[in-house]
Amino acid sequence: NFDVPGPMTRNVADAAALLGAMAAGGPDDRDAATAESRGPPGYDYVAGLATRRDGVRLGYEPDSSARFQQALTNLSSLGFELVPIEPDDTQQVSILEIGLVFNEFKAGLNDYLANVAGPGLPVQDLTGIILYNHEHGVTEQEQLIASDLTPGLIPLADATALPVVLAARNRADAMFADNEIAAMVALGGDHVSLGAAAGYPTVAVPAGYEGDSPQGLTFFGPAFSEAALLSYAYAYEQATMARVPPTVLEGAFAAAACGGI
Repeated sequence: NFDVPGPMTRNVADAAALLGAMAAGGPDDRDAATAESRGPPGYDYVAGLATRRDGVRLGYEPDSSARFQQALTNLSSLGFELVPIEPDDTQQVSILEIGLVFNEFKAGLNDYLANVAGPGLPVQDLTGIILYNHEHGVTEQEQLIASDLTPGLIPLADATALPVVLAARNRADAMFADNEIAAMVALGGDHVSLGAAAGYPTVAVPAGYEGDSPQGLTFFGPAFSEAALLSYAYAYEQATMARVPPTVLEGAFAAAACGGI
């Protein structure tokens, strides 16, 4: 019910193409969450990408940082209509999901390992993963262990998640409707938790660096607005080309991945 990642790519066009490939099958009988699956014709998310979005209303919460102000200027030059919105603490309804994620994670993972993953795996459940990690020197497993302490029951996960999901959707739907906006834009993950709790999409695109820290501009929209959000992100990306490829890798990772080259 919560925090389902989508494509992670180097640019928006690749994300659109990969999402289309992932979604092309439509509903999956093994996954009730896909029953209402909707997308553009043929799940072709690339076809809707455009470099201007004239008249599209984007909401934003005031942020005086130079990076965000520059992003707003860029968006305005692309035809977006920017709508300031007062911060609203009711968006914090999304924090209710935190206490439910551990049980749901265990339930979903155990079900996947038992019914989908196939034979031949060295582990059969979350407990097995923890033991396998321990045997191979992994020491930081606090969240996995906390999850394994829960019942891990799918009916319990679904029943407890439903009120949180509906509350988050009601809050998000009201925000979009009351302000007559197509999406919210923010620097960083201001609305990521609300979107995760609601099951609504968010698209993030590079917005440059603050010192050594990469910054992302996020577009958060209503249910099934992936095609629109990708087009907004694409327009911003093409106008700014803000992605800077990393030039430094953590030493141990580089040695393991590159064979010491």
